Amino acid sequence: MSTNIETNNATSKMPGRRPSLSQSIGQSLSVAFGRKDSYYYEVEFITETPSHHSGEKMQVLTNYATIGRGTNNVIRYKGEGIEGLVSGVHASITRNGGEWTLEHLSQTNRTVINGGQRTIRPDDPFKKYVLQDGDTIQFAKGGPVVRFVVPAENSLQSVRSKTRGTTFVRNIVSQAIAPYKKTIRTLTLSLVAVVLLWGGYAVYENLHHKAVIGELTAELESTRLENAQQVAGMQERIEEQAARIAAQERRRNEETRAPVHESGIDEMMASQGLANDVFFIVAQAVAIVDGQEVTIPNYVRNSAGQIKAIPYLWTATGFLLDDGRLVTARHCVEGWWFGNPFDTTTIAQIARLSVTRGNVELKAKINAYCSKSGRHLTFTSDDFHIDRSKDRVETIATAEDGTELKWRFVFPVVDGWDETMFATDWAWAQTRESGHLAMDGALSNSLPGERQLLVMGFPVGLGAEDANNIEPISYQMHVSRPGLAPNGCIMHSRGTDYGNSGGPIFAVKDGKLVVIGIVSRGDSRSEQYNWAVPISRIGNR
Repeated sequence: MSTNIETNNATSKMPGRRPSLSQSIGQSLSVAFGRKDSYYYEVEFITETPSHHSGEKMQVLTNYATIGRGTNNVIRYKGEGIEGLVSGVHASITRNGGEWTLEHLSQTNRTVINGGQRTIRPDDPFKKYVLQDGDTIQFAKGGPVVRFVVPAENSLQSVRSKTRGTTFVRNIVSQAIAPYKKTIRTLTLSLVAVVLLWGGYAVYENLHHKAVIGELTAELESTRLENAQQVAGMQERIEEQAARIAAQERRRNEETRAPVHESGIDEMMASQGLANDVFFIVAQAVAIVDGQEVTIPNYVRNSAGQIKAIPYLWTATGFLLDDGRLVTARHCVEGWWFGNPFDTTTIAQIARLSVTRGNVELKAKINAYCSKSGRHLTFTSDDFHIDRSKDRVETIATAEDGTELKWRFVFPVVDGWDETMFATDWAWAQTRESGHLAMDGALSNSLPGERQLLVMGFPVGLGAEDANNIEPISYQMHVSRPGLAPNGCIMHSRGTDYGNSGGPIFAVKDGKLVVIGIVSRGDSRSEQYNWAVPISRIGNR
């Protein structure tokens, strides 16, 4: 039991705040997907109530949890006899560093710690208390009592290892979103009502609802700018990237591998006219509701700090093979599946609806530009061949009405999932155009280490600043690991960035440059290498 009242009073003076939805979800997903560890505690219910038996224990898996009668609480009391004792949102428990802090939130009832050692009333100026293992918490005088318990082994990874992967993900995420259900419900209901009842311009206008904009604004405050924003005006970021690319090239020229000017790749690139078949991709998302098409606006923050809508969601790279196929990465065609399943952005909400409801479809309009050849190609995402054989549609939460909230996972997020899901990040659409890029599937599966590579594309929008003069950026890198990694992908040195995705990676064979890979992703564990999908994955036409 804690006896240090002065310490707890001092702590209660410290400023603290409820974590944002994105922070709560981000922390939970990082743990759920095995990217970092955290800690949990247990609540032991001492008092018998209609909703909890005496001696019952509950594992609390998130860093922020509320307690009360309302449906938006992680630790919830319901049933007769507690209405005047437990408030709708009575208190919260938050992890701050290595401590768990209880904060009294009720405006009508008190919270009693350790049988009266500390009583927090609604009018108390200090409403926080640092919990210790074994502390008891009573909700109102005469109300139900729980005990705060810190298990000897309280690592979340220990829970994760003992629980079925999808069950653990569902449990931790459902707890993470519980305090924000009202916000999520408001946004979701607003969206559904708008999408189902209105069409055309009226739908577009209603998507500007203050609640949506407020959530988007918060999201933009906490998330680093994506390539679309950089293309829209973040010149400073573009210049930084250009400088980094130049520094990378200088470093590579200083290495023992053949310098750029001696490799002959530049001459091959020019003689083969590779830039004529590399396209700048601009994607716009639309929702199809009961056969009616609704454009989904994208909100970004410009250089002046203003929120504005832009007509596209992302930019990327694609390339045209000599068999007439326009190739890119899958995440450049169905980008919504590669984001946070619990984003409150409009597109994430519609994506969840699309796997939950039969009358909602989400697709992208793809525009591909190449001013070198003067071509402009248009597609929709359903024009593309995509490998969905390894996708996993999982229930990630359950609504109050019992409806299961689902998400389509396209890469492994739980230990035990097929690692080669990463290698399905490709897409191609057949065109009537004549391309000139040759692919070599056999070589893509057996590249030797240190093999020199060439990448072409539009990193952070470079090469596409002028709509009338779109020309890809090219630079060299090398194979970091011979052959294919266990995830079915090619590991290469750092050399690609946002906007390069979907672009071609070339290697020299018989004095010519052939396509061996598709730019896919970076690796969160290191800035030294990135990943590409071998071109063999797309197969022959």
